[in-house]
Amino acid sequence: MGGIDQHHAEEVVPESLYLLLRLLCTDDDDQENMDKQTVNTKLLSIAQDIVFLASGGQRPTPKHIGIGVAVHQATRSKGLVQLLHAAGHSISYESVLRTDTAIANEAVKQYFDNGRVFIPQNFVNAKLPGYIMYANDNIDINEETLDGKGTFHASQTAAFR
Repeated sequence: MGGIDQHHAEEVVPESLYLLLRLLCTDDDDQENMDKQTVNTKLLSIAQDIVFLASGGQRPTPKHIGIGVAVHQATRSKGLVQLLHAAGHSISYESVLRTDTAIANEAVKQYFDNGRVFIPQNFVNAKLPGYIMYANDNIDINEETLDGKGTFHASQTAAFR
């Protein structure tokens, strides 16, 4: 499954379409005054809309997948996702559900592949600088009972990058 980051957006957008939009929307004077990353992000957004429109919604782009999944996660509203899809801003509600299922299946697979421990896909990446820090919490609730039952022991570890 592809991602919804800028790299994957660049893979979906044909270079000729991006170049055309850049020529239409910017000139040399504007390039010096505007942040190049901001311009690139906006041009990729427009280009993804064109790719999605030209395919009749059959070729979902990272932008359309991301908007559909994010709106559904934030609101749990089928109607809102369908409204965005009808306006051409998102994948369909059914596609959102399929995407959610694919993400969940991948997380479960990683969980079992890593010995029943969930490690995010990009967490252990040698290319990323910095340290990995851990916070541990030992939870002991010892209720004083005659039979010694009713106690609770657990530990939790969180990793930070």
